[in-house]
Amino acid sequence: MKNKEDLFQLIKALSKSEKRYFSLDAQKAGRKDSKYMELFQAMNEQDDYDEASLREQFGANLPSDKAYLYEAILRSMRDYHSARSLSARVKERMLDARFLYERGLPEQSERRLDEAAQLARDLDDRLALLELNIQQRHLTKSLRRKAYQEELKSLIQEKNDHLSALSLELNHMDTADELFVEILQNFQLKSAYDRAALRSRMAVFEQSPPGPEHPKAYWRYLLCMAMYHQLLGEFEEVFQYYSKVVDWWDERPANKKEDFYLYIIDVSNLLHAYSVREQYERIPAVLDRLEREEPESLHAKSLLFQKSAVYRLMYFINMGVSEGVDRFVTEMERGLDKYEIKVGTRNALIVNVSILLFVQGRFKACINWAQKLIRDKSGARADIRTGAWILQLMAVLGIGDVDQTDPVLRATARYLVKIGADKQNSFEYAMLNHAKKLSQALPAEEKKLLSEWRGYLTELRTGGAGKVSMGLDELALYWVNSRLEKTPIIQQIRQQRAGKK
Repeated sequence: MKNKEDLFQLIKALSKSEKRYFSLDAQKAGRKDSKYMELFQAMNEQDDYDEASLREQFGANLPSDKAYLYEAILRSMRDYHSARSLSARVKERMLDARFLYERGLPEQSERRLDEAAQLARDLDDRLALLELNIQQRHLTKSLRRKAYQEELKSLIQEKNDHLSALSLELNHMDTADELFVEILQNFQLKSAYDRAALRSRMAVFEQSPPGPEHPKAYWRYLLCMAMYHQLLGEFEEVFQYYSKVVDWWDERPANKKEDFYLYIIDVSNLLHAYSVREQYERIPAVLDRLEREEPESLHAKSLLFQKSAVYRLMYFINMGVSEGVDRFVTEMERGLDKYEIKVGTRNALIVNVSILLFVQGRFKACINWAQKLIRDKSGARADIRTGAWILQLMAVLGIGDVDQTDPVLRATARYLVKIGADKQNSFEYAMLNHAKKLSQALPAEEKKLLSEWRGYLTELRTGGAGKVSMGLDELALYWVNSRLEKTPIIQQIRQQRAGKK
């Protein structure tokens, strides 16, 4: 371990089931591992890493104990995940084959290599197949069967085929990485000269897709083509190629099971492409397909829940859809309780559920969700917590309960003082001041005050004064317009959406 916090970070990254497996594994090891379990439990209970308290408890041997525990956790996790991983099973059978060969059992060794080769072919793992080829050639020379010369020639040809396929895959990977770097620098090329240069550079590549005998290379080709068309600003082609990428995973279930994380990334790329172009109506079909997946590990299930939740929220909010919202919110509550999610990600999901309920006009439910963030003491995503306060303020005004409004106004003011918000220029103080005026106004004054509030928000959005976190300025404008025009927020969203088509 190079960093003092490596072990702490590793322990915190483990899921509950992984921690439970390690604990049971360590208990089987016997008494000598008991002090390492104590160290594991002590670090697991820390919210922030505290080296000094650990030294006080475990003494001068702490560095070596930490190193031992770090290796023990990784060994245990290899065992825990090997049963699910085809790649791990390939490696295990290769080790078995080597052991059997060294013990003078070449026929048994060969059977293990054949099993490993079949698994590697299922994954199109050319690196593993090359390593297997070397071991198979050693065996062939040892066994000296009648046709061993033909067997060796066949293995040499297989080696050449694997090298050719691997070279093709890696070349496509190189191209994908180069395009990825270009996208980070320029999401979309603006100049005609740059687009022409890219077309010229990619002309041969575009015309030479790998054949079906090279599935991994073809997958990388599809990714390249999606990024290539993104740089050109040709988004229908981007959608088509990312859709083909998702189809590729569906056609290769072994690869999907082995690299579920990569599959989720590729599906997310398609969903992100739709969202960037505001093609939200295309999102549900992809999500329905994604949510039919049944990954085995809790980590993969958590990742699936998070990605699905993000884009389902995006769809509901931006399309003004009401059908299915109740079921979705219930599923969100269950998922947030069930899965271990980083605090920043969790808070982002919670605030977006609050926004969803707000645009649906369900202000009481919105307040309940916003309160989850207002009560959060983690310090993660302070901007989201501040946004929750403003969201709660608008939702309370939406309910129109005077007894509830005054305490929220005072609490919001105290919070803004606590975080040092700028009284003269901040969006939050402007929202608070408009809310105060409206809450104290006579009915005859309400329209005038709402019009002033709308004027402030319109100027803020058109005057280039800077981006407001979480789009709360747009949300506030919807809310003010709903009060002035007597139309639900969700209806405004639908009308705006219809106007963009």
